[in-house]
Amino acid sequence: MNAHSSFWITRFNVKGALTGYLLFALSIAVLISLGLPKEVSAATVPTFVQKKELLISSGRSVSVSFGEPNTAGNFIVAYVVWDNSESVSVSDSNGNAYSSAIGPTKFSGDRTNAQIFYAKNIAGGANTVTATFGTAITAWGILYIHEYSGIDSNSPVDTAIAGTGSSFWMNSGSLPTSSTNDLLFAGGESNRTVNRVGIGYTARSTGYGNITEDRIASTAGSYNATAFQSGSAWVIQLVAFKAAGTQTDTTSPSITIIFPTSNPTYSTASGSINLSGTASDNVAVTQVTWANDRGGSGTATGTSSWSISGIALQSGSNMLTVTAHDAAGNTDVDTLNVTYTPHDTTPPSITILSPTSNPTYSTASGSINLSGTASDNVAVTQVTWANDRGGSGTATGTSSWSISGIALQSGSNMLTVTAHDAAGNTDVDTLNVTYTPPDTTPPSVPSNLQATQITTSTVTLTWNASTDDTGVAGYRIFRNSSQIATTTQTSFVDTGLTPSTTYAYAISAFDSVGNVSALSNPPLSVTTVHGQSLPTYPLKVSANGRYLVDQNDVPFLITGDSPQGLIIHLSLSEVDDFFADRA
Repeated sequence: MNAHSSFWITRFNVKGALTGYLLFALSIAVLISLGLPKEVSAATVPTFVQKKELLISSGRSVSVSFGEPNTAGNFIVAYVVWDNSESVSVSDSNGNAYSSAIGPTKFSGDRTNAQIFYAKNIAGGANTVTATFGTAITAWGILYIHEYSGIDSNSPVDTAIAGTGSSFWMNSGSLPTSSTNDLLFAGGESNRTVNRVGIGYTARSTGYGNITEDRIASTAGSYNATAFQSGSAWVIQLVAFKAAGTQTDTTSPSITIIFPTSNPTYSTASGSINLSGTASDNVAVTQVTWANDRGGSGTATGTSSWSISGIALQSGSNMLTVTAHDAAGNTDVDTLNVTYTPHDTTPPSITILSPTSNPTYSTASGSINLSGTASDNVAVTQVTWANDRGGSGTATGTSSWSISGIALQSGSNMLTVTAHDAAGNTDVDTLNVTYTPPDTTPPSVPSNLQATQITTSTVTLTWNASTDDTGVAGYRIFRNSSQIATTTQTSFVDTGLTPSTTYAYAISAFDSVGNVSALSNPPLSVTTVHGQSLPTYPLKVSANGRYLVDQNDVPFLITGDSPQGLIIHLSLSEVDDFFADRA
């Protein structure tokens, strides 16, 4: 109403009272006849009141005071930029409650976060706003505060969006609004400097290298916030705040498919289809979109009269849905079930992915599992397999298929998988699998086991080497049926034995994978040498005077053909008695 009223008053002043009255009456009549929407007539235009900002380089909070007292019922928007990843909260000295409108948001790889808060229906009076950070600031924490009038005091946020990037041009992305006279508030930060306001926006603050800007969206629609910066990382956030008195549109649009038929079903032999029709809304249809339940979606050309070209169809049923949208998010749909029966001459495609996508593979397992993918312009109906060394079958699944337990023969196995479609078209993929069976053959039994040297406490064993298809890794030594050692040699010295004792020895051979030969047979029986205890010196004459004995009275006997010399400590009488018996 404000723009129209201004026009009428100007006409009154220029042309005089009569002209003014006539135009005023005519305008009232026209407005009544047009039925001006309630949303337009009721909405107040938001107005910027004041702003302030402050930067800190350390600490956990930043506080900013408005230059003038706040007006009760007004609205505060706080934009916070800080240099760490912890959270931030906003409060003020008047006890107003702050909510997050969007954020925190940051550019990937950049440490700076940005977030927009608001307080609605605020208390009046002098006011200091404080942003409190989760952890202390190390470089910058900036608080920008703004007061506005004419903002909805109940549910002020219409919608919000954020964009990030590294180009010189900052763009929030498209934000659809649903109300008239929305306040579009944007905050932009750069790792260097935001140097130009976005087109159509008014800059409210450019302090500390960042920007806050706003504009009024007089009609519902899609809007972007833009700006320009000189750095390599930026964030820009855009929030649409609803004007006071705004009434949201709750009336759904209407949409109808007219071509190729207005009936609910249609059949074709073409692989694509064009649609067209009409749509309407109490305010305006902002967009018409389409989707196929078999895949594919997009946006129509036009709104009230719309068309869609080249929708791809899949063989069989295709449920096509067209949707009319308005700025308030209300929608309406119409559907067309299209049956497509193609004449298929296109072969499918199939790919082996596991155990490898390479053309060759080696394994030591006697069976193998395959899996992969297959596709077709219509549909893959079956996947089969065959081994040129024997065996064939059908895979489980089609577009994503698997085969379990294909038996392999030693050596090369050419495995072929085949994708089939309903028209008889096929495609193949192959995998040449080389199967090397695991070694299960034990070495030969060690032979010619002998004891080459025997003492009272040791036995030296030797034997002939065993043979194996992959090589002998070593030998196990058994004494009296118990393993006592292993060796890589063909000889072994057993120690710590008891004199005059018989032992039974056997040998087995083993290879690198653990195959073990039988024990050498028969066991080798070996008796250690008889043990002789040495006399305990010095010798003496026995009690009967007839023998030489040691200190334990054990007789000492000298044998042999060669003369022996012996030093004995005897008295002269003992010598006479000893030799007297041997005269």
